[in-house]
Amino acid sequence: MPRFRMYIADFETTVDEDTINQKETEVWAYGISKLYDGTEDVTIGNNIGDFFSYFCHGKRAGRKIIYFTNLKFDGSFILDFLIRQKGFKAAYDEDIKEYDKKDIKPKTFTTVITDLGIWYNIIVNYEGYILEFRDTLKILPFSVKDLGPAFDCKFRKLELEYKGNMKAGGEITPEQRSYIRNDILVPKEALEKFFNEIGMADKPPLTIGQHALNDFKSVFTKEEYENYFPNLAQIPLDEALWDSPNVDAYVRRSYLGGWCYVNERYSGIEQGHTKVCDVNSLYPSVMRDHNNPMPVGLPILIRDPKEMLNHKNDYYFIRFKCKFSVLDGYLPFIQLKYDYNYRKNENIFTTKTSRAGEDIAWYKPTLTLSKTMFEMFIKSYKVEDFEFLDMIAFNTEEGLFDSYIDKWIQKKIEAGKSNNKVKRTIAKLMLNSLYGKFGKNPENCFKVPTIPDDDEEGIDYPYDIGPDGKPVYIPIASAITSYARRFTVTAAVENIDCFRYSDTDSIHLVCDKDYEPKGVTIHDSALSCWKIENETEHSIFVRQKTYIEWTGEDYDIKACGMPDRCKMLIAENLKGNLPFNDELFVDDKQIKLSHSEVEFMNNPIEISDFRQGLTVPGK
Repeated sequence: MPRFRMYIADFETTVDEDTINQKETEVWAYGISKLYDGTEDVTIGNNIGDFFSYFCHGKRAGRKIIYFTNLKFDGSFILDFLIRQKGFKAAYDEDIKEYDKKDIKPKTFTTVITDLGIWYNIIVNYEGYILEFRDTLKILPFSVKDLGPAFDCKFRKLELEYKGNMKAGGEITPEQRSYIRNDILVPKEALEKFFNEIGMADKPPLTIGQHALNDFKSVFTKEEYENYFPNLAQIPLDEALWDSPNVDAYVRRSYLGGWCYVNERYSGIEQGHTKVCDVNSLYPSVMRDHNNPMPVGLPILIRDPKEMLNHKNDYYFIRFKCKFSVLDGYLPFIQLKYDYNYRKNENIFTTKTSRAGEDIAWYKPTLTLSKTMFEMFIKSYKVEDFEFLDMIAFNTEEGLFDSYIDKWIQKKIEAGKSNNKVKRTIAKLMLNSLYGKFGKNPENCFKVPTIPDDDEEGIDYPYDIGPDGKPVYIPIASAITSYARRFTVTAAVENIDCFRYSDTDSIHLVCDKDYEPKGVTIHDSALSCWKIENETEHSIFVRQKTYIEWTGEDYDIKACGMPDRCKMLIAENLKGNLPFNDELFVDDKQIKLSHSEVEFMNNPIEISDFRQGLTVPGK
């Protein structure tokens, strides 16, 4: 049992039928339930003031932790209430650029909100009670809908029609109460199962990544760990020569995410039969592979190009300038995230620029690549006018993650055999949450909520820069993501004639049903192998994270930022069951449609209409 009180909470907010032009919104209902109280009790109220009052009774000692699923959304209402209605101030010291987290005075709060808009927590002193609001998504990255099956919960998320007199202080109907209750009891059960399984109910981690790193560190002594993973931000560089203030910043320029790419020859063109191949646990696969040695320890600084060959067996990070173009038979995978001439997610074909089809100039950018990406770059691109600048090399270690990966793979296998969904979900989370923690950025950029200067409605989130924090070890993060990118790109190139799309750990191949993907090993579960995840009858790939595939029963629609309801409308429209009235039946559920939704549904679209310019009610 925890030594302090924990709760799960949720807000329901007003939604107009015309969501695109909606000007205002408010909390019209809330739900709260205490973790580990042995009940299924949920307190439901109709205004945010009563929500805060709920926590202000009994002893003031100790901290109360309240979890929301998606704190970024619900937290914005919390801060608006505190700042606008209650006159609270951020406990922020402008001089030292830090929050005072040790002594949060009454009517003040602290936040952890990054400059990229990632919310971790809000801590507030409300009438002498210390309330900490956290995000379940940082430890259990699932929607409420997906949490239920993932953690084998008794309850499941319900659907709610957002119509009627929904406003603060209003009546809450029995149907609405059932919806709110389930939205609370699903994550409540999942959190309790998670904390019980990891044995940390008395000291819950803020993120799953931090818990994974702590578990990994437990096999090292403090001295061993610091020898393997020293603080590279404390090793300065001459910025005029290296274009970076320290070794961490230098290596960080080589750090890439997953490879997400649409074969541009086929973008927006309807395709036929498609095989979807997924890697079994991509990041754990490359971490466990002894052909992928990992950089460790202190750096070796190299400015003389003649010294390069002396370190070809080390794991290095190289900075250079050149002109380049993709060779025939290969695919683009180089991104220049720190060059404003290119989009951060752009996979670059060539640095030759053109206008009206006429070549006009070569651009010679500066690149910083890991050893893995550099070797692949030389193989995949035509390189001209190469200019070596410098390099940082590291000794390597094999099998660094063997015990960690083996431990959680075994737990995953055992959970599968016993059909224990909770243990299997947690094992998968632990396998996939470690590598990213090594990439933690020491730059302490964060947002400080405040009233806008012009005193307009809402809250401003200007960001500030405080003292740098401590990184973990960026060479490891860069090496792992490089190995993973190489694994996926190599498979796509092997099947280039039928390759259409990839997103990190998948390749989508348009091919005959009896086609056997080249250069890959097919297995349902083994590491470093691929499985045939799906076969679709027809598909269309528009851009990164935007495509449709017909599975034979339904349309699998991916569109970053598109609400699930919009995807449902597109899928049902494509099925062509005209005419539509004011309701749909999807998965045996009755869904009421608005006037604009009925109008959209009775104007048939085709899969080729899934492109820039398509307008769907609600987004």
